[in-house]
Amino acid sequence: MKIRRILSLVLAVMMTLGTLTVGMTVSAANITYSDVTEDMWAYDDIKYVTENGLMNGTGGSSFSPAVPLTRAMVVTVLYRMDGSPRVTYKNLFGDVRERNYYSEAVIWAKTYDIVKGTGYNDDFEELFSPDREITRQELATMIARYANYKNVIMDTTATLDKFTDNSQVADWASDAMKWATSCGLINGTGSGNTLSPTGKATREQFAAIIHRFDDQIEFDYELVYAEPQVMSTYTEQPYPLVEDADLYVAVDGNDSNPGTLDKPLATFDAARLKVRELKKSATDEITVAFKAGNYGVLDNVTFTEEDSGSESVPIKYCKYGDGEVIFQNGVVIKESEFTLIDDSDTNPFPEAARPYIYKADLSGKVDTFEFKTRLFSENGFPIEARQPNGIYYTNMTTTEDDHWSIKLQIALPGVVEKLRTVEGMKVSGYLRAGYIFDYFPVKCYDAETDVLTFDFDNYEFDPISGFTLDEYPLMFEGRTDDLIYFSNLPEFMDMSGEYWFDNSTSTLYVYLASGDYAIGQGGTYVTVNENAEYLSFVGFEFNGTLDSAFVVNADHFTLDMCKIGNVAGFAAVHFPAYVTSLTVKNSEFYNCVDHCIYHYSQMGRDDYTLTDNKRNLVYGNNVITNNYFHDFTLPEYFSSSISITNDVGTEISHNYFYEGGHGGIRLNCCIDTKIEYNVFDELMTKTQDYGAVYTWNAITYRDNTIRYNIFKNIPVYAIYLDNNTAGQYVYGNVFYNNGSGVIQNGGRDNYIYDNVFIHNGGIGYSMGLYGYYTDGKTDQIHTAEFYHRYMTAKPQPDEEGYEEWYARWPEIYDTSFDPADIGSPNCIYTPLTHSSGNAGFDVNINSVGPEYVGVDDTNKNYTTKENPLFVNPSVGDYRIRDDVDFAKIPYEMIGRY
Repeated sequence: MKIRRILSLVLAVMMTLGTLTVGMTVSAANITYSDVTEDMWAYDDIKYVTENGLMNGTGGSSFSPAVPLTRAMVVTVLYRMDGSPRVTYKNLFGDVRERNYYSEAVIWAKTYDIVKGTGYNDDFEELFSPDREITRQELATMIARYANYKNVIMDTTATLDKFTDNSQVADWASDAMKWATSCGLINGTGSGNTLSPTGKATREQFAAIIHRFDDQIEFDYELVYAEPQVMSTYTEQPYPLVEDADLYVAVDGNDSNPGTLDKPLATFDAARLKVRELKKSATDEITVAFKAGNYGVLDNVTFTEEDSGSESVPIKYCKYGDGEVIFQNGVVIKESEFTLIDDSDTNPFPEAARPYIYKADLSGKVDTFEFKTRLFSENGFPIEARQPNGIYYTNMTTTEDDHWSIKLQIALPGVVEKLRTVEGMKVSGYLRAGYIFDYFPVKCYDAETDVLTFDFDNYEFDPISGFTLDEYPLMFEGRTDDLIYFSNLPEFMDMSGEYWFDNSTSTLYVYLASGDYAIGQGGTYVTVNENAEYLSFVGFEFNGTLDSAFVVNADHFTLDMCKIGNVAGFAAVHFPAYVTSLTVKNSEFYNCVDHCIYHYSQMGRDDYTLTDNKRNLVYGNNVITNNYFHDFTLPEYFSSSISITNDVGTEISHNYFYEGGHGGIRLNCCIDTKIEYNVFDELMTKTQDYGAVYTWNAITYRDNTIRYNIFKNIPVYAIYLDNNTAGQYVYGNVFYNNGSGVIQNGGRDNYIYDNVFIHNGGIGYSMGLYGYYTDGKTDQIHTAEFYHRYMTAKPQPDEEGYEEWYARWPEIYDTSFDPADIGSPNCIYTPLTHSSGNAGFDVNINSVGPEYVGVDDTNKNYTTKENPLFVNPSVGDYRIRDDVDFAKIPYEMIGRY
């Protein structure tokens, strides 16, 4: 199949969707360039690349055929040839910033090894040199890499003997030149007997090469790998009409009614009190059914021990089944409520932006935006007006007090001069190792000293970190790679989707407002206190809150077929104490700025301590299954969709995690957790660390299993076994198009086997498995004292649970703590991973690291021209063929069902 046919389809789709690059010239039949005539040797080639939208003019009516190519021009054209696939910006090169015309093309080309860097700057950032003119041999090399990416069978056995200057061809370009000349992509120069490998490649030469590439190169499309398609499908089950409820509630009901179907109650509280009476004589489940309608604000209905059900008499609050049952603590702003600003709006918006800014008067609805108030849209999280618009890394240092202020070492273009006022302004950025996004309110700015002072008087510190103000390190000092934004001033309103709220007039301003918006207000919907057990909530929608939607401190709690969104609190469903037999299933979570589900908060640096349930290996029997999590976790929080701490035996299965600012699942010091049959897709697109599945474990918390999941389109790490995680099992997973498949930071006794890694590459490590380790003595891997501290989290010989622990994990008792033994398998500092039977396609599958122990030679690397495993990868069917001797991945069971 020729590329032209695919290009035609891609261009047709792009034109239909209106996504062609602004300013692109695509002529129908005639070329209108003033510097291109029909008698030119490359006329047909220029006409071809123009009509197919591959190359544009250079300004005005010029094509500039003899102008030398730049590296940016080449990758942009190759990117268009590949259909301009969606790319998430990543800071791969120090000289390629977001929103340049070539930025996405460079990221794409780097991801698939079509380009490499040209050197490093003073900050040790790799450089791309987008404006550097490219030579003919460099062009041949880049096209050869593209051909390899497209599965072209490349013959490099030809010689360059017919060219008199063949000795000038660099060794690194030799194979590419042999292939390109043998298949007619590149011809000789002058009279045809010279190559001019170091001569500058021109735009007309490139047009000719691209035209020949389409006409002459055949592709093995049968084995081109497509994005994995989940075989199982999710079909929302019809909700049955509840015909035998014990009590009924309706929007038009009355709390003085008896609660029958024809005379329903009106509120949750009234139903709760009625249930207390019914419990006295009930012998089986008590059901309270809510008829369809918007019930408005639900203000922290609190269930106590008096409201508890029992194993024989559980209590279910559910929808009746005749429509949606909605509780709405937030405010909805309809698209029709927005109007364009006019001359009466005196706020200092940028002049060029004023024609695009819409406003909505929220007086009486939302009087003020508190620090954590968020605007939500149908497309996720709009961004507060901010500068700079693109990625900006700067150098800052803390001032002498080390907490309250920072000094800008480099003025931010377009920012500092706009700081006429700092009232309401915030400073945000990826700080502290580049993966935690902090958000600090500003008290004042001194233009003479370039010192910003923060307003921490009412600042709520992240409860995960456990820091107090005196302990909280801003950690700017000495850093040159922190990503900084200034936000929440009208002067910064200049991009689509940005918003600013004027507290003085209760007016919301949105740049190019589109669709409906929501603002979370109010507090928790439902609180379940300790001993209020055997409660379930089925079929409700909870929309908008500044707090958590549910706070649950009791066992035997169930959330089923619910929809929870637009949550600005710590977690949509928060279990702040250790609870057992909790079930969250068949539900949808969206627009949760922090966690969607958090079990057992108070996650500080002491979570390795031995709790009773872990000491005795008592299963919590907690299940999170068949849920849809999307548009979750703003990057300003160190969070994940699901976070589980200090638990034994949690099951997290058949969930779909899509478009999350951070990872999908975080385990903190858990045992016997099963993470299986889930799909993780497009997570962590704005953060630099973390994993779609991330483990923060001590050496003693083991036997967590991560199996039969799909990880795809994750720019950083799919699975991150961090902080000395040990005793984990990772097998039977499919990794597609991720930055790295599995990364291990220290740790030992992990088993990573029978996984499939396809097209992994990007930020970090272009490989399937990766581990790093130094000498066991540095701060990177921690000290002996740190290990001893972690190793205390196990029953000692004279303590309860010791015999069972020793029987299961003798290796955590029979180990050496002597740093001199590093490298020996029985040394606690030796990173020991058992890696076997993994298959990698277009990726380096093997674990690396000089101290790595336990990697065998059964891991296999393949190219996309080989297909020894899959049923039909060209359409995304990665089920393992029956005739292959490889652990079968139950593909049809992955995802929601």
